[in-house]
Amino acid sequence: MRSSDRTSCLLTAVIGLTTSFPASGLLIDSFSVGPIELVNDGSGNDPVVQTGLDPVEVLNGSRELRNRAFNGAGDGQVLTVDTGRSALVLTLPGPSSYGYFYTAYSPKEGDESIDLLIDGADRFRVDFGESSGVLTAISLFETADVYGRDIYFSQTGFNASGVQELLFTEWPDIDFSQVARLELKVGRSQGIEIVEFSTAGPALPGDYDNSGLVDQADLDLVLQNWGMMTDGRTRIEGWVADLPRGLVEQTELDRVLQNWGDALAPPSKVNAVPEPGMGTLGISVALLFSSRFTARRRGGRPPGR
Repeated sequence: MRSSDRTSCLLTAVIGLTTSFPASGLLIDSFSVGPIELVNDGSGNDPVVQTGLDPVEVLNGSRELRNRAFNGAGDGQVLTVDTGRSALVLTLPGPSSYGYFYTAYSPKEGDESIDLLIDGADRFRVDFGESSGVLTAISLFETADVYGRDIYFSQTGFNASGVQELLFTEWPDIDFSQVARLELKVGRSQGIEIVEFSTAGPALPGDYDNSGLVDQADLDLVLQNWGMMTDGRTRIEGWVADLPRGLVEQTELDRVLQNWGDALAPPSKVNAVPEPGMGTLGISVALLFSSRFTARRRGGRPPGR
């Protein structure tokens, strides 16, 4: 192989392995900090506000939790921020019990609102792990003293575990650049875990499982459901983003193949140090080829040649 051909192949390989799209959305809570356990005694516990948390992992460094009861039915339910698992977990004393709770987020001190449009976000994203969040809602408050408007995941056809989303368009009258309070609420649950809560932008084309990478899992979703008729709201197990309308066919397959290997960076963390981007990649590639060129100028060969 000629030197120019080797150079072209190497450059293509390096870029193919490291290319990613800009971060999209905002991390609201990773549940990796602020461990706490709230046990409900059946009377409905008062809210507990945690402050001074790492603002990189929790929006504005504060969260409010309430482990609620309904007509005394919550006696013995436990709400835990399990930082070892990085999850918000609700457990109940028996199969006949139903749990209710919320976790809420407010503007940082001195501000009146939260801008949820950061990084081009247009939806909420919740990772339910292996549990089902069918009676989970997101509530948005235009002002702190006015009750929020709830939208349940079940209203949009949600009935599965894993990563699920609610589009901002479900709240047509809300100004998402000025939200006074944000709640993630669960009702009539018999046990749930929430791994991460964030906003997000549109998914990558072809990333049907919303993993942030177009890969074999997305191809499998297309092939396993080939020929299925959907209406755009029909839930296909494992298919989270860009639900097809009509037949699952060549169009869906083409999106996977044309975008194979594309990756999306994780949600932005407020106050986090930016990760190396394409500029660092360019420097790395330049140094790589500089060392090869220097070796040739000195009459040597690169190691291993």
